[in-house]
Amino acid sequence: MIDEVVFLAVFALGITIIGLFMSRGKDLLEPAVGITGLYVLFFVVRPMIIMMGGPNPLSLTDEAVMRMALIGVLGEVSFYLGYHGRLPYLIALRLPKPGKTSSIRLFLLLLFYLCLSWLGVLAIARSAGWDIIRKSPIEVAFMMKEGGGYLNTLLRAGFVVLLTCWALFCFERRNRVAWALFPIAVITYVLIATIGGLRGLVAQAVIAMAILSLYRRRTNFPYRLAFTLGGVLSAGVALTLGIMILVLLNLYRHYGTIDWRLALSPAVWWNQLQAALIPFDWAVYFAQRVEPLWFVHYFYSLIGFIPRQLWPDKPVISVAYALTDAYVGDPLVVPTLTTTIPGELHLQIPIAGVVVGMFLLGLFLAIVYEYRRLNASLWVSNMLYALFYAGTLRAFYTTFQTWLFELVLTYGILLAPIFALGLTWRRTSLKAVKKNNQINL
Repeated sequence: MIDEVVFLAVFALGITIIGLFMSRGKDLLEPAVGITGLYVLFFVVRPMIIMMGGPNPLSLTDEAVMRMALIGVLGEVSFYLGYHGRLPYLIALRLPKPGKTSSIRLFLLLLFYLCLSWLGVLAIARSAGWDIIRKSPIEVAFMMKEGGGYLNTLLRAGFVVLLTCWALFCFERRNRVAWALFPIAVITYVLIATIGGLRGLVAQAVIAMAILSLYRRRTNFPYRLAFTLGGVLSAGVALTLGIMILVLLNLYRHYGTIDWRLALSPAVWWNQLQAALIPFDWAVYFAQRVEPLWFVHYFYSLIGFIPRQLWPDKPVISVAYALTDAYVGDPLVVPTLTTTIPGELHLQIPIAGVVVGMFLLGLFLAIVYEYRRLNASLWVSNMLYALFYAGTLRAFYTTFQTWLFELVLTYGILLAPIFALGLTWRRTSLKAVKKNNQINL
C-alpha cells in the first residue's frame, strides 16, 4: 500500500516536471501544462485519496484503482509522444495563414451566428417549454445531444461570437465589429448557458478569455497588465463562484435551507473537490464490468443528425448516456456519468484505445499551439487556440467522444467560415521562419 502511494507521488512529481520544463515553447499557457495538471488530479491525487482510506463511494479495490492509475500513466506518455517532436510544427507550417478579414463580412457572419443561437433557444422553448428548461436542465441537455445535434451547433454559434469579439478586443482594440456585437453576444451567451443547459460553457469561456488576455500584444504595458490581471482574477472568481453555487445547491437540495457557515466550511469544499474527481472512480467501475465498446457510439454520432421524430428507434448516441442508462438509471433523471478521456478510451479498446486516442489528442493540440506561435500577432489564430485548448481542458473529465464531436467537429464547422473570410493559401517556408524569426512566444 505505502509503496503504491509513494509511486503515485513520484509519478506526479515526474509528469509535473515534464509538463513545465519539456514543453514546446516554455509557455505556462500551452497544452502540456494544463493536461499534465489534470492528469495529476485525476490519475494521481484521486487514486492516492482512495488507497489512503479516503472516501470510496463505489467500493473500489486498491488493485483496480492502481491498474487504472497505470493506464493513466500510459495515456500521459502517449500524449507526450504525439505532442512533442517536429511533426506538429511541420504540419502547422504548411497550413494556410490567416489574412485580414473584411469588417463588413465578419459583422454579417457573426450577426448570422447570433440569429442561429436565438433560433436554437426558441426551438428548445417550443419543444420542451420554459418550465421544463428551468426545472430539468438534464432533460434539455439530453434532448440537445440526442435529438440530432443541430440544436447543440446552433447554441454554440453564440459562444463563437462572444469569443470572436473578445479576441478582437485583445488584438484589434478599435475594431468596430467587436464593439457593436459584444453586448448582444454577452446577452446571448448568458441565455445559452442558463436556459440552454450548457452551463459547462461558463468555465470554457472564462479560460479561453483569460488565455486571450494573457496573449494580448501591441498595447502599452499598463493596459496589457490590466487585461492580464483581469483575465486571471476573473478565472479565479468564476471557479470560486461555481464551486460555491454547487455547494449551496447541494445544501438546499438535502436540507431545504442554506447554512452559510456550513457552505464556507473547508470540509465542504474538500468534499466538492473529491466529487469533481469522481469520473476516475466511474472509469475504474466500468472497466471491471463493461465489454469493449469498439467505438460503436462514434458511428452513431456520424448518423446522429437524423432527428428522433424520423427515427424513433435511433440508438443512444452518447457513451456517457448509454453507460448511465445501463448501470445507474434513466439519464433523464440522474446526472450523467463521465469517465475522463483516458478512461473512456480504455472502455472502447483496452490499452490500445488509450495509446492511439491520447497520441492523437497530443498531436492535435500541438498543431494548434504551433499554429498560434507562427501567427502570434493575429486574433484568428489566437482565438482558435484559446477555444480548442479551453474546450479540451473542460472535456478531459467527460469522454473522447465529447471532445471529438462536440468540440473539434462542431467548432470546426462554425470556425471554417470565419477563417475563410481572410484566409490566404500561402504556406510559410521553413527558411523564412528562421530568417525572420516569426515564432513569437
